[in-house]
Amino acid sequence: MVARLGLIFGLLISLSTETFAAVSAQLSEQDIDELESVRLILRATETRQTETLDLSALEDQFHVMGTNTSSQYRFVNGREQSWVDYQITLQPKKTGLLKIPPIQVGRDTTPPLELRVRALSSQTREKIKELVFFETEVSKSEVYVQAQVIFTRRLLYSNGVQLYSDLPGPPELPNAVVLTLGETSAGSVKRGDQVYGVVEQRYAIFPEASGRLILPAISVTASVRLLEGGRVSRKGVRVGTSDTVLYVMPVPPSFPSDQPWLPAEDVAIHQEIDVEGTLNVGDTALHELLVHIRGNVGSIAPPIEWQVSRDQLRTYPQNPIINDDTNSNRVSGSRLQTTSVVPLTPGNLVIPQQTVYWWNTDTNKLATSTAPALTLPIGGTAVEQLQPPTAEPKTTPDNTETSAELPNWRPAVRPAAWTAAALLSLYLLYRLVQSLFRRIPARGGKNQTSLAGIKSAGTLPQLQTAITNYVARQNHTNRQNALAMFIRSSSDHRAFIDSLRSRAYSGTDEGDKGGEGNEGLEPTDSERAIKLVKAMDEDQARVKPAALPPLYDWSTNS
Repeated sequence: MVARLGLIFGLLISLSTETFAAVSAQLSEQDIDELESVRLILRATETRQTETLDLSALEDQFHVMGTNTSSQYRFVNGREQSWVDYQITLQPKKTGLLKIPPIQVGRDTTPPLELRVRALSSQTREKIKELVFFETEVSKSEVYVQAQVIFTRRLLYSNGVQLYSDLPGPPELPNAVVLTLGETSAGSVKRGDQVYGVVEQRYAIFPEASGRLILPAISVTASVRLLEGGRVSRKGVRVGTSDTVLYVMPVPPSFPSDQPWLPAEDVAIHQEIDVEGTLNVGDTALHELLVHIRGNVGSIAPPIEWQVSRDQLRTYPQNPIINDDTNSNRVSGSRLQTTSVVPLTPGNLVIPQQTVYWWNTDTNKLATSTAPALTLPIGGTAVEQLQPPTAEPKTTPDNTETSAELPNWRPAVRPAAWTAAALLSLYLLYRLVQSLFRRIPARGGKNQTSLAGIKSAGTLPQLQTAITNYVARQNHTNRQNALAMFIRSSSDHRAFIDSLRSRAYSGTDEGDKGGEGNEGLEPTDSERAIKLVKAMDEDQARVKPAALPPLYDWSTNS
């Protein structure tokens, strides 16, 4: 009985120590230099369960370089021993007496610790700056919205420096598009009399809102070799950059308000028609319009519409091809617009001159690029335009006897004619009903959903997107053609879209609030957008097929 009670008592002690594990904490060193690192060792005994530690309290005074976790288990002379070690590598951000706050490990908390960090001498600090350092530069400190600015980041290091981490990737910016130019390059460079190894990264940044744009600082860890007091020692260092601030300017007032905003270093436009031999009426040829942009992406190039009389030409545009080149020192983009053309009349066909307005970011002036007009000789015969037949004037025969002698064929033909007319009427009625059902959406259906999207738009870009989606769904076309259809509907439609674009890229007077112009949706914008899309639907509903000529002339009395 006594032995059994002793066994139960021992089990209770074992369970209590397993459940209520003790936690200890210690530092690998109590005093370190400013650039050195220290290990914080936490041990949780009587457990083999690893925990996820919350180290956020350390980040105010330390860089957390890494955490290693290990567990041990022993069974010696009938006694169990188990523990879990956490080794946390810390690098101080400050000098002086730093306090390490308690850290929660499972149910227990470590005691607070103190670490003394000695400041480096000015000579040592300057020596380290000569061994490894960053260089950053921007192509310009002031940039227009949607224009290109080149950001270059270089890490230079001398012989004997060891890099412990890779360079960070592209800067993450909430109001800008960042493209990587080429690949990260490595080589050597000379600064003064010293030759350094260098790692270079280049990025093209396109701000999307006016105001201040901050490129955040980055840092890497390295190890340098120093000679102090006649002894060579190696110290871990953290090398970083400072924040880079850009000022993003809005669209200049001198840029034409009726033209899409296009900032670039250079723009070239070229048009041609691919013709093999003589082009005749009814033949198909390809018209190609290429816009090449240096210093911006191809998607910013506006679609170009050219007008030729429909009596002379039929046009069938294809989807544009957009390409971007990011392998050089800057971004270059292109937009190739291909259209199939079919001439309808012989003679000289003139494709008009094409012009693109753009803003030269090198000279800060308005510029234009022009493709000369094309003149093509067209052979063949003009395509006849079908006209509805006109009824000949009725004449009353003077000789009733002669008319009485004609055979009476109407009784035999009239039933067949009535049957054909009835079938044709039923077919036209069916097509009319089908068209009406296709144009009138069901309650709560796609039309209502699209209008709800326009009503719920919260920003200028969201409103333009909602309009584009609505027109695309109503007309069963892609988004690009849908926006073009909306703009071509009337001068009011075009003016409304131009107003949205102009206000979306306009700035505010307060630079620190950059980007508010992008959110400045007026209360009446959604209502006006709904009126315009409904007007567009009504205009399309009024378009009816040409009337068919009568099968028979029923005006003649039988």
